[in-house]
Amino acid sequence: MRKNAAQIRAIKNEAKAKARTSRDKSRNASRQPRDKRGRFVEERKSFMKKIGEVKPVGSVVVEAKREKVKVRGKEYYIPVDDNGNVPQYALAARFTNVREGTGPNVERRNVIIDQSSEAKTVLKGKLTPEDVKEWWARPNESDIKGVDDIESTYFDLSALKTRGRKDAQGKIAVVGGTKKEQERIRMMLSESFTLKEQNALSKDGLTVEITRLTGNAGEYHGRSDGMTYRIMVDPRFLDDDTLLHEMVHHSRMVDKDRKSPLVRTRSESNFRVLVKHQDVSLEEAATVAETAARQGNYVPPDNPHYYGPISRINGKKPYKMIAEDRALFAGSAENGSNGTKGKRAIKAVEDRFDSSHISELNLRDVMIRDGIKYPDISAKDRLKTLKNNKY
Repeated sequence: MRKNAAQIRAIKNEAKAKARTSRDKSRNASRQPRDKRGRFVEERKSFMKKIGEVKPVGSVVVEAKREKVKVRGKEYYIPVDDNGNVPQYALAARFTNVREGTGPNVERRNVIIDQSSEAKTVLKGKLTPEDVKEWWARPNESDIKGVDDIESTYFDLSALKTRGRKDAQGKIAVVGGTKKEQERIRMMLSESFTLKEQNALSKDGLTVEITRLTGNAGEYHGRSDGMTYRIMVDPRFLDDDTLLHEMVHHSRMVDKDRKSPLVRTRSESNFRVLVKHQDVSLEEAATVAETAARQGNYVPPDNPHYYGPISRINGKKPYKMIAEDRALFAGSAENGSNGTKGKRAIKAVEDRFDSSHISELNLRDVMIRDGIKYPDISAKDRLKTLKNNKY
Protein backbone atom coordinates (compact mmCIF):
# COMPACT_ATOMS: atom_id res chain seq x y z
CA MET A 1 0.00 0.00 0.00
CA ARG A 2 1.34 3.43 -0.97
CA LYS A 3 2.01 5.93 1.83
CA ASN A 4 0.55 9.42 1.70
CA ALA A 5 2.57 12.62 2.19
CA ALA A 6 1.73 12.87 5.92
CA GLN A 7 2.91 9.30 6.57
CA ILE A 8 6.14 9.92 4.69
CA ARG A 9 6.83 13.07 6.73
CA ALA A 10 6.14 11.17 9.97
CA ILE A 11 8.61 8.43 8.99
CA LYS A 12 11.29 11.00 8.11
CA ASN A 13 10.77 12.87 11.39
CA GLU A 14 11.04 9.64 13.35
CA ALA A 15 14.30 8.76 11.57
CA LYS A 16 15.69 12.24 12.32
CA ALA A 17 14.73 11.90 15.99
CA LYS A 18 16.49 8.52 16.25
CA ALA A 19 19.59 9.93 14.58
CA ARG A 20 19.58 12.91 16.98
CA THR A 21 19.25 10.59 20.00
CA SER A 22 22.11 8.46 18.74
CA ARG A 23 24.33 11.53 18.26
CA ASP A 24 23.48 12.78 21.76
CA LYS A 25 24.37 9.41 23.31
CA SER A 26 27.64 9.35 21.41
CA ARG A 27 28.42 12.94 22.45
CA ASN A 28 27.62 12.19 26.10
CA ALA A 29 29.76 9.04 26.04
CA SER A 30 32.68 10.98 24.59
CA ARG A 31 32.45 13.45 27.47
CA GLN A 32 32.46 10.82 30.21
CA PRO A 33 35.82 10.50 31.93
CA ARG A 34 37.80 7.40 31.05
CA ASP A 35 40.94 5.89 32.52
CA LYS A 36 44.15 5.23 30.60
CA ARG A 37 42.69 2.00 29.19
CA GLY A 38 39.62 3.79 27.80
CA ARG A 39 37.20 2.37 30.38
CA PHE A 40 34.37 4.46 31.81
CA VAL A 41 35.56 5.57 35.25
CA GLU A 42 32.17 6.15 36.87
CA GLU A 43 30.79 2.77 35.79
CA ARG A 44 33.78 1.01 37.32
CA LYS A 45 33.57 3.08 40.51
CA SER A 46 29.86 2.33 40.84
CA PHE A 47 30.53 -1.38 40.39
CA MET A 48 33.43 -1.41 42.85
CA LYS A 49 31.20 0.14 45.51
CA LYS A 50 28.87 -2.85 45.16
CA ILE A 51 31.62 -5.39 45.75
CA GLY A 52 31.90 -4.58 49.46
CA GLU A 53 33.80 -6.98 51.70
CA VAL A 54 36.31 -9.52 50.47
CA LYS A 55 35.03 -12.99 49.59
CA PRO A 56 37.84 -15.56 49.86
CA VAL A 57 37.91 -18.39 47.38
CA GLY A 58 35.66 -21.26 48.44
CA SER A 59 33.70 -19.08 50.88
CA VAL A 60 30.63 -19.01 48.63
CA VAL A 61 29.44 -22.13 46.81
CA VAL A 62 26.59 -21.55 44.38
CA GLU A 63 24.73 -24.65 43.23
CA ALA A 64 23.25 -24.41 39.75
CA LYS A 65 19.80 -25.76 38.95
CA ARG A 66 20.19 -29.26 37.53
CA GLU A 67 18.13 -31.90 35.80
CA LYS A 68 18.80 -35.63 35.89
CA VAL A 69 19.00 -37.64 32.69
CA LYS A 70 19.94 -41.25 32.08
CA VAL A 71 22.00 -42.63 29.20
CA ARG A 72 22.56 -46.38 28.87
CA GLY A 73 21.88 -46.87 32.57
CA LYS A 74 24.17 -44.08 33.79
CA GLU A 75 22.79 -40.95 35.47
CA TYR A 76 24.00 -37.43 34.66
CA TYR A 77 23.08 -34.15 36.32
CA ILE A 78 23.06 -31.32 33.78
CA PRO A 79 22.80 -27.62 34.73
CA VAL A 80 19.87 -25.61 33.36
CA ASP A 81 18.98 -21.92 33.25
CA ASP A 82 15.64 -20.41 34.27
CA ASN A 83 14.15 -21.45 30.94
CA GLY A 84 15.19 -25.07 31.30
CA ASN A 85 17.95 -24.82 28.68
CA VAL A 86 21.57 -25.89 29.19
CA PRO A 87 23.81 -22.77 29.51
CA GLN A 88 26.68 -22.34 27.08
CA TYR A 89 29.28 -22.35 29.86
CA ALA A 90 28.02 -25.78 30.96
CA LEU A 91 28.31 -27.22 27.45
CA ALA A 92 31.84 -25.83 27.08
CA ALA A 93 32.89 -27.03 30.54
CA ARG A 94 31.55 -30.52 29.78
CA PHE A 95 33.36 -30.62 26.44
CA THR A 96 36.67 -29.51 28.01
CA ASN A 97 36.39 -32.08 30.81
CA VAL A 98 38.77 -34.44 29.03
CA ARG A 99 38.64 -37.10 31.74
CA GLU A 100 34.96 -37.91 31.19
CA GLY A 101 32.97 -39.01 28.17
CA THR A 102 35.85 -41.11 26.90
CA GLY A 103 35.76 -44.42 25.09
CA PRO A 104 36.91 -47.74 26.59
CA ASN A 105 40.52 -47.77 27.86
CA VAL A 106 40.96 -44.07 27.07
CA GLU A 107 42.14 -41.83 29.92
CA ARG A 108 41.53 -38.46 28.23
CA ARG A 109 39.61 -37.23 25.21
CA ASN A 110 41.55 -35.21 22.66
CA VAL A 111 39.68 -31.90 22.62
CA ILE A 112 41.82 -30.40 19.85
CA ILE A 113 41.17 -33.26 17.41
CA ASP A 114 37.48 -33.46 18.34
CA GLN A 115 36.87 -29.72 17.91
CA SER A 116 38.64 -29.61 14.54
CA SER A 117 36.70 -32.60 13.15
CA GLU A 118 33.22 -32.56 11.62
CA ALA A 119 30.59 -34.86 13.11
CA LYS A 120 27.66 -36.34 11.21
CA THR A 121 25.24 -35.23 13.92
CA VAL A 122 25.18 -31.52 14.86
CA LEU A 123 22.77 -30.20 17.50
CA LYS A 124 21.58 -26.62 17.06
CA GLY A 125 19.72 -23.90 18.91
CA LYS A 126 18.66 -23.75 22.54
CA LEU A 127 18.95 -27.21 24.01
CA THR A 128 17.47 -28.96 27.01
CA PRO A 129 19.17 -31.73 29.02
CA GLU A 130 17.05 -34.26 27.16
CA ASP A 131 18.31 -32.83 23.84
CA VAL A 132 21.98 -33.05 24.80
CA LYS A 133 22.09 -36.18 26.95
CA GLU A 134 23.69 -38.42 24.31
CA TRP A 135 26.28 -35.74 23.52
CA TRP A 136 26.89 -35.19 27.26
CA ALA A 137 27.65 -38.88 27.69
CA ARG A 138 30.01 -39.01 24.68
CA PRO A 139 30.91 -35.52 23.36
CA ASN A 140 33.21 -36.88 20.65
CA GLU A 141 30.39 -38.74 18.85
CA SER A 142 28.41 -35.62 17.83
CA ASP A 143 28.75 -31.83 17.83
CA ILE A 144 26.85 -28.85 19.21
CA LYS A 145 26.90 -25.89 16.87
CA GLY A 146 28.92 -23.05 18.34
CA VAL A 147 30.40 -25.21 21.11
CA ASP A 148 32.57 -28.01 19.71
CA ASP A 149 32.03 -27.77 15.95
CA ILE A 150 34.72 -26.48 13.60
CA GLU A 151 33.17 -22.97 13.56
CA SER A 152 33.16 -22.55 17.35
CA THR A 153 34.68 -19.28 18.56
CA TYR A 154 35.30 -20.77 22.00
CA PHE A 155 38.55 -22.26 20.71
CA ASP A 156 39.72 -19.40 18.48
CA LEU A 157 43.51 -19.47 18.86
CA SER A 158 44.30 -17.06 16.02
CA ALA A 159 45.79 -14.51 18.47
CA LEU A 160 48.50 -17.02 19.38
CA LYS A 161 51.47 -17.13 17.03
CA THR A 162 53.25 -20.39 17.89
CA ARG A 163 52.16 -24.03 17.58
CA GLY A 164 53.21 -24.67 21.18
CA ARG A 165 50.96 -21.96 22.57
CA LYS A 166 48.03 -23.11 20.45
CA ASP A 167 48.48 -26.70 21.62
CA ALA A 168 48.75 -25.59 25.25
CA GLN A 169 45.56 -23.52 25.10
CA GLY A 170 43.61 -25.84 22.82
CA LYS A 171 41.84 -27.39 25.81
CA ILE A 172 40.77 -24.01 27.20
CA ALA A 173 37.37 -22.71 26.10
CA VAL A 174 36.67 -18.97 26.29
CA VAL A 175 32.91 -18.40 26.36
CA GLY A 176 31.13 -15.09 25.82
CA GLY A 177 32.54 -11.63 25.29
CA THR A 178 33.80 -10.04 22.11
CA LYS A 179 36.58 -11.35 19.90
CA LYS A 180 38.90 -8.71 21.36
CA GLU A 181 38.04 -9.76 24.93
CA GLN A 182 38.62 -13.41 24.10
CA GLU A 183 41.98 -12.54 22.55
CA ARG A 184 42.91 -10.57 25.67
CA ILE A 185 42.42 -13.70 27.77
CA ARG A 186 44.55 -15.80 25.41
CA MET A 187 47.32 -13.21 25.46
CA MET A 188 47.21 -12.84 29.24
CA LEU A 189 47.83 -16.57 29.58
CA SER A 190 50.77 -16.38 27.17
CA GLU A 191 52.24 -13.28 28.80
CA SER A 192 51.90 -14.43 32.42
CA PHE A 193 52.66 -18.17 32.24
CA THR A 194 55.38 -20.20 30.56
CA LEU A 195 54.47 -22.81 27.97
CA LYS A 196 55.04 -25.55 30.54
CA GLU A 197 52.75 -23.77 33.00
CA GLN A 198 50.06 -23.29 30.36
CA ASN A 199 50.11 -27.03 29.65
CA ALA A 200 49.64 -27.69 33.36
CA LEU A 201 46.74 -25.20 33.53
CA SER A 202 44.90 -26.92 30.69
CA LYS A 203 45.83 -30.55 31.31
CA ASP A 204 42.38 -31.49 32.60
CA GLY A 205 40.56 -28.79 30.65
CA LEU A 206 39.42 -25.30 31.64
CA THR A 207 36.57 -22.97 30.71
CA VAL A 208 36.75 -19.18 31.08
CA GLU A 209 33.41 -17.38 30.92
CA ILE A 210 33.21 -13.65 30.22
CA THR A 211 30.01 -12.41 31.83
CA ARG A 212 28.66 -9.53 33.89
CA LEU A 213 28.89 -10.36 37.60
CA THR A 214 27.16 -8.93 40.64
CA GLY A 215 29.33 -8.39 43.70
CA ASN A 216 32.54 -9.88 42.28
CA ALA A 217 34.96 -8.94 39.51
CA GLY A 218 35.96 -12.60 39.08
CA GLU A 219 35.12 -16.05 40.44
CA TYR A 220 36.85 -19.44 40.48
CA HIS A 221 34.64 -22.52 40.31
CA GLY A 222 35.87 -26.07 40.67
CA ARG A 223 34.85 -29.23 38.87
CA SER A 224 31.27 -30.45 39.35
CA ASP A 225 28.45 -32.27 37.58
CA GLY A 226 30.80 -33.74 34.99
CA MET A 227 32.19 -30.31 34.07
CA THR A 228 35.77 -29.18 34.39
CA TYR A 229 37.21 -26.13 36.16
CA ARG A 230 35.59 -22.78 35.34
CA ILE A 231 36.67 -19.17 35.83
CA MET A 232 34.15 -16.35 35.49
CA VAL A 233 35.36 -12.80 34.88
CA ASP A 234 33.50 -9.53 34.40
CA PRO A 235 34.45 -7.91 31.06
CA ARG A 236 34.99 -4.57 32.82
CA PHE A 237 38.00 -6.05 34.60
CA LEU A 238 39.85 -7.96 31.91
CA ASP A 239 42.71 -5.43 31.92
CA ASP A 240 43.21 -5.60 35.66
CA ASP A 241 44.67 -8.43 37.72
CA THR A 242 41.24 -10.06 38.28
CA LEU A 243 41.54 -12.82 35.69
CA LEU A 244 45.18 -13.44 36.56
CA HIS A 245 44.31 -13.74 40.27
CA GLU A 246 41.74 -16.45 39.51
CA MET A 247 44.15 -18.16 37.11
CA VAL A 248 46.82 -18.26 39.84
CA HIS A 249 44.30 -19.95 42.15
CA HIS A 250 43.82 -22.53 39.39
CA SER A 251 47.55 -22.99 38.86
CA ARG A 252 48.08 -23.49 42.59
CA MET A 253 45.40 -26.18 42.39
CA VAL A 254 46.48 -28.20 39.36
CA ASP A 255 50.21 -27.64 38.71
CA LYS A 256 51.95 -30.67 40.25
CA ASP A 257 55.38 -29.04 39.96
CA ARG A 258 54.49 -26.72 42.82
CA LYS A 259 55.72 -28.18 46.09
CA SER A 260 55.90 -25.75 49.02
CA PRO A 261 52.81 -24.73 51.05
CA LEU A 262 53.37 -21.15 49.95
CA VAL A 263 52.95 -21.71 46.21
CA ARG A 264 50.64 -24.76 46.22
CA THR A 265 47.10 -24.77 47.57
CA ARG A 266 46.33 -26.75 50.73
CA SER A 267 42.90 -27.64 49.39
CA GLU A 268 41.30 -30.74 50.85
CA SER A 269 39.54 -31.36 47.54
CA ASN A 270 40.86 -32.13 44.07
CA PHE A 271 37.74 -30.57 42.55
CA ARG A 272 37.80 -27.03 43.97
CA VAL A 273 39.80 -24.83 46.34
CA LEU A 274 38.52 -26.02 49.71
CA VAL A 275 41.02 -25.10 52.42
CA LYS A 276 40.66 -25.17 56.17
CA HIS A 277 39.66 -21.88 57.76
CA GLN A 278 43.11 -21.37 59.27
CA ASP A 279 44.65 -21.65 55.78
CA VAL A 280 42.41 -19.16 53.96
CA SER A 281 44.49 -16.05 54.73
CA LEU A 282 47.58 -17.82 53.43
CA GLU A 283 45.79 -19.06 50.30
CA GLU A 284 44.64 -15.57 49.37
CA ALA A 285 47.81 -13.74 50.39
CA ALA A 286 50.03 -16.11 48.41
CA THR A 287 47.73 -15.78 45.40
CA VAL A 288 47.86 -11.97 45.60
CA ALA A 289 51.66 -12.06 45.88
CA GLU A 290 52.07 -14.28 42.83
CA THR A 291 49.58 -12.23 40.84
CA ALA A 292 51.65 -9.13 41.60
CA ALA A 293 54.78 -10.93 40.42
CA ARG A 294 53.26 -12.11 37.13
CA GLN A 295 51.07 -9.22 35.96
CA GLY A 296 52.33 -7.69 32.73
CA ASN A 297 51.33 -4.28 31.34
CA TYR A 298 50.67 -3.37 34.96
CA VAL A 299 47.58 -1.40 35.97
CA PRO A 300 47.11 -0.37 39.62
CA PRO A 301 43.83 -1.80 40.96
CA ASP A 302 40.73 0.29 41.66
CA ASN A 303 39.94 -1.63 44.83
CA PRO A 304 42.30 -2.29 47.78
CA HIS A 305 40.62 -5.67 48.21
CA TYR A 306 42.75 -7.83 50.55
CA TYR A 307 44.88 -4.84 51.50
CA GLY A 308 41.74 -3.38 53.10
CA PRO A 309 41.75 -5.80 56.08
CA ILE A 310 45.52 -5.28 56.44
CA SER A 311 45.09 -1.49 56.50
CA ARG A 312 42.45 -1.73 59.20
CA ILE A 313 44.92 -3.63 61.37
CA ASN A 314 48.20 -1.77 60.76
CA GLY A 315 46.87 1.66 59.78
CA LYS A 316 48.96 1.87 56.60
CA LYS A 317 47.57 3.21 53.31
CA PRO A 318 46.37 0.26 51.22
CA TYR A 319 47.32 1.61 47.78
CA LYS A 320 50.80 2.46 49.01
CA MET A 321 51.19 -1.11 50.27
CA ILE A 322 49.97 -2.44 46.91
CA ALA A 323 52.57 -0.41 45.02
CA GLU A 324 55.36 -1.46 47.36
CA ASP A 325 54.46 -5.14 47.07
CA ARG A 326 54.27 -4.91 43.28
CA ALA A 327 57.77 -3.41 43.22
CA LEU A 328 58.97 -6.06 45.67
CA PHE A 329 57.75 -9.03 43.63
CA ALA A 330 58.03 -7.71 40.06
CA GLY A 331 60.70 -5.02 40.30
CA SER A 332 58.50 -2.11 39.25
CA ALA A 333 55.10 -0.62 40.07
CA GLU A 334 55.09 1.72 37.09
CA ASN A 335 52.04 1.70 34.82
CA GLY A 336 52.62 -0.68 31.92
CA SER A 337 55.61 -2.39 33.56
CA ASN A 338 56.27 -6.07 32.89
CA GLY A 339 55.95 -8.93 35.32
CA THR A 340 57.70 -12.28 35.39
CA LYS A 341 56.65 -15.92 35.05
CA GLY A 342 57.71 -19.51 35.53
CA LYS A 343 60.37 -20.33 38.10
CA ARG A 344 61.27 -16.65 38.43
CA ALA A 345 57.75 -15.75 39.56
CA ILE A 346 57.65 -18.67 42.00
CA LYS A 347 61.09 -17.79 43.39
CA ALA A 348 60.13 -14.13 43.82
CA VAL A 349 57.18 -15.17 45.98
CA GLU A 350 59.12 -17.74 47.99
CA ASP A 351 62.08 -15.42 48.62
CA ARG A 352 60.20 -12.18 49.39
CA PHE A 353 56.83 -13.16 50.81
CA ASP A 354 57.82 -12.65 54.45
CA SER A 355 58.98 -9.10 53.63
CA SER A 356 55.71 -8.15 51.93
CA HIS A 357 52.68 -6.33 53.25
CA ILE A 358 50.33 -8.98 51.91
CA SER A 359 51.94 -11.60 54.18
CA GLU A 360 50.28 -9.74 57.07
CA LEU A 361 46.81 -10.60 55.77
CA ASN A 362 44.58 -11.70 58.64
CA LEU A 363 40.90 -12.32 57.89
CA ARG A 364 39.88 -12.40 61.56
CA ASP A 365 37.21 -9.72 60.99
CA VAL A 366 35.72 -11.35 57.88
CA MET A 367 32.51 -13.29 58.41
CA ILE A 368 32.30 -16.89 57.20
CA ARG A 369 28.63 -17.43 58.07
CA ASP A 370 26.13 -16.95 60.89
CA GLY A 371 28.44 -14.93 63.16
CA ILE A 372 31.45 -17.20 62.62
CA LYS A 373 34.66 -15.44 61.56
CA TYR A 374 37.97 -16.70 60.22
CA PRO A 375 40.67 -17.61 62.80
CA ASP A 376 42.90 -14.84 64.14
CA ILE A 377 46.10 -15.82 62.33
CA SER A 378 48.05 -13.99 59.65
CA ALA A 379 49.28 -15.58 56.44
CA LYS A 380 52.89 -15.15 57.56
CA ASP A 381 52.30 -16.83 60.93
CA ARG A 382 50.37 -19.71 59.36
CA LEU A 383 53.20 -20.30 56.88
CA LYS A 384 55.73 -20.31 59.72
CA THR A 385 53.68 -22.93 61.58
CA LEU A 386 53.49 -25.14 58.51
CA LYS A 387 57.23 -24.91 57.92
CA ASN A 388 57.99 -25.73 61.55
CA ASN A 389 55.74 -28.77 61.29
CA LYS A 390 57.33 -29.60 57.92
CA TYR A 391 53.98 -29.01 56.19
